[in-house]
Amino acid sequence: KDIKTAEMRLNLFIELIGNHPIDRYTPTDLQAFINLVQFWPSKHKDKPSHLTAREIIDSNRDFSKKSIAKNTLQNGFMGVIKPVFSNAATQHAFDNPVKNVALKYPKAARDAVSAEPLSSKKLTQLFQTCVQSPYIDDVMLPPLGLLTSRRLGLLTHLVGADIKEKFDGIWVAEATGIMMVGGKWVRRPIKTTESGRYFVLHNFLVEIGYVDWARKQGSNFLFPQ
Repeated sequence: KDIKTAEMRLNLFIELIGNHPIDRYTPTDLQAFINLVQFWPSKHKDKPSHLTAREIIDSNRDFSKKSIAKNTLQNGFMGVIKPVFSNAATQHAFDNPVKNVALKYPKAARDAVSAEPLSSKKLTQLFQTCVQSPYIDDVMLPPLGLLTSRRLGLLTHLVGADIKEKFDGIWVAEATGIMMVGGKWVRRPIKTTESGRYFVLHNFLVEIGYVDWARKQGSNFLFPQ
């Protein structure tokens, strides 16, 4: 999915700005792309396939179909487009034409909406539903996510050996990027440097016996499914 999204954004850049030799683009081209794509609708249904990119943009000049977020422009679109230039410059030995370019983002671009925590009532409903499941994934992933604030993509790749007593009575989980599973080296989805650092496990997980059970799993995944 991420690759398809990246390809779509690169193809959109080429359609709007033109398909030129990569060392012929200028910072002005990137700015022109941002000025146009600020009108790109945020929902798929507002981008019918029978219309060209310019026609889709023109249909949303009044922002009646909402605009994309500023974070999507900076990290989503430019986060895909600019690395293509830096990679090509390294591969083909030319000066990156858009290196260190300062781009201006339109005021109309929506700010990111901050996530809000679930209420205690909704958390209670969630846990009551989860404990009725026969699967440990359903039962334990919600409290683990709540008590550790770690991504599910990381939690689902924990193995028993990741659980350690870091200090006296203080249990932690530490997931390295590469691990041995079934005699083979497997790379785990460590998204950031922060994800590779240990995180403390709440005493509640010790009290209910989960930490003791997890350690007994050794090199096996805690959520094998």
